[in-house]
Amino acid sequence: MGRITNIQRLFAERINTRNRNFYKPPEVRQLWGEDQEELENTWGELFFDLIYVAVSFRVGEQIVADFQAGNNLRGLLFSYSTFTIMYDAWIYRLAFLSRFVTEDSFHKLFDILVTCVCAFM
Repeated sequence: MGRITNIQRLFAERINTRNRNFYKPPEVRQLWGEDQEELENTWGELFFDLIYVAVSFRVGEQIVADFQAGNNLRGLLFSYSTFTIMYDAWIYRLAFLSRFVTEDSFHKLFDILVTCVCAFM
């Protein structure tokens, strides 16, 4: 009973590593000249994309409502600014995720925060 198995040792190392790595700098996904690997989408990335679809739908509704009310300039400025901010956030997130790997708690919490901010925009 007092003997520690390899599985228990690996599990303990994984728990200790997870607790010590609240923040770990992002690592380069692929070095120059290496074979490329196809990236798989995670549920978080798909949910983040779904939020962009919802924001785009909401911006479209706002444009229609402003044009029907006669506020053409306000509708165009609001929709252009909202779309530009969301598009830039999406492009920067896409560029970061395709270049770097992050597996620490800090970046996961930051992704949740960014997703919430975009959802309530």
